[in-house]
Parts: sequence; C-alpha cells; structure tokens
Amino acid sequence: MPYQGDEAAFRSCVAEQIGFSSCQSDHPEIGPNDRRWALAHPDEVLGEGKEACRWLRTQPRAPRIRTDTGPYSYGDVAERYYQFSTRLDPYLSLSGQSTIVAEAGPTCAPRS
Repeated sequence: MPYQGDEAAFRSCVAEQIGFSSCQSDHPEIGPNDRRWALAHPDEVLGEGKEACRWLRTQPRAPRIRTDTGPYSYGDVAERYYQFSTRLDPYLSLSGQSTIVAEAGPTCAPRS
C-alpha cells in the first residue's frame, strides 16, 4: 500500500516540534542538534515518517478509553518503534525520533 498521508502536515508538525522536549533538560545540546539535522534532511525525515506510518498500521488498535500508561500509551508505542527502527540512530536522539513517530500518527492515511 503506498503512503497516502498528508506530507505537508507531517513536515510542518516535525519542523515545529523537533528539538523541543522537556526530556532533554539534562542534555540541552540534544534539541538544537536534532532540529538542525532534521531541518537539513527533510527527505530522510519524511522517509522515516512513512516507515512509522507503515509500522503504526501493523499495531493493534488502541481502545477508545486512553490512559497515560500501558501498551497503548505514547511512551510504550514509541519504545516499540525504537526497537523496530534504527536508521536514524546515528543522527537523531531518541527524543528526536519520538517526535517523528508522534507526528506521523495523526498525518498517516486512515486504516481501511
């Protein structure tokens, strides 16, 4: 199935969000480094977003009632994705990679 997500929305969301994380307070250089790399390599970031969409479609649907913990929480889903994808490891921190996964979800084409 070809990617049919909203590429413009994905690019815009990543550009707004990458490099800004409260998780990076111990390493303040991480955010700007992630941001610089992502903005300089938009095609690689889009490619990872497409991979994240394909991967997200293989995951079980979350129940309608959402919680901050458990297998459907953002943290758990992102952790499973890190184990699946390592292409951007040399370039982006886990926080930067999680931004791509987080922004891919809402911009993916709906499941059929």
